[in-house]
Amino acid sequence: MPGNEMMFSVSLNGLLLAVLIIVAIVALVYLIKVLSKASKAVDAVSELLEKNKEELDATLKTIPTITGKTDQALGQVSKILDQSSPDIVDTISGAKDTVISVSRLTTDAADTVEYLAATAIDTADSLSSGVTKTNSTLSYVREIAKIAKDVIGR
Repeated sequence: MPGNEMMFSVSLNGLLLAVLIIVAIVALVYLIKVLSKASKAVDAVSELLEKNKEELDATLKTIPTITGKTDQALGQVSKILDQSSPDIVDTISGAKDTVISVSRLTTDAADTVEYLAATAIDTADSLSSGVTKTNSTLSYVREIAKIAKDVIGR
């Protein structure tokens, strides 16, 4: 059978060239799809612009008027700000002072609440300690009374 055998060999260059050709074909197909979709989008935009040509022209013609009115309004706003700037500064300064005062009052109130809480805890601890001592003393008195009762009862 040595005469009927067929030998097939592939070089690395040939294999890489085949893979490169396949990748190129896939990329080309993808590029064709992307360009087709882009063409459809451009056609749709073109059709939309054609349908709305008159409205777009009218809108573009009104832009200079709108720009002029905007400039006038900004000029008036600038004048108003220039005239009221000192008042605004004074108002903001007064508001700042008020916020500082409120902050101080809040801090004082928080300190007072903290002091009251600490005092309440200390009072509760003192009462608890006193009750414990009283309870302990009563236990001693009961024991002494019990011993005295036992001694007298004999």
